[in-house]
Amino acid sequence: APGVTYTGAAGSYGKGKSESTLGEVLERTGKRKSVYLVTKNSSYRKVQGPDAARIFEKKLVESMQRLRTDYVDSYYLHGMTGDQMGLLSEPSVKAAFAELKKIADESLEAEERNDGSLGA
Repeated sequence: APGVTYTGAAGSYGKGKSESTLGEVLERTGKRKSVYLVTKNSSYRKVQGPDAARIFEKKLVESMQRLRTDYVDSYYLHGMTGDQMGLLSEPSVKAAFAELKKIADESLEAEERNDGSLGA
């Protein structure tokens, strides 16, 4: 299909307005499944230790609510600087993203079981 097939927003753009607007458009047009949807999280700057998983998940859920979707195709850490790169190897952050991926994989598997056209 012609047109935009990759789009993204972030909770930090316009205090969530970019996600809300994009969510409204995708819902109104029914095009959610035909785009690769990305959102970004800049809250990682405050995340450390065992609360990382909870905070990343909370921010992702908030983004998906604004985007009016139950999944995103990619979830980025936004605006990292060189001195913040160590965060990527922090065990709590790696575990948080592993848990989010596991939840997403389980959700996709459930959807594929309920909709034979997915994964075809």
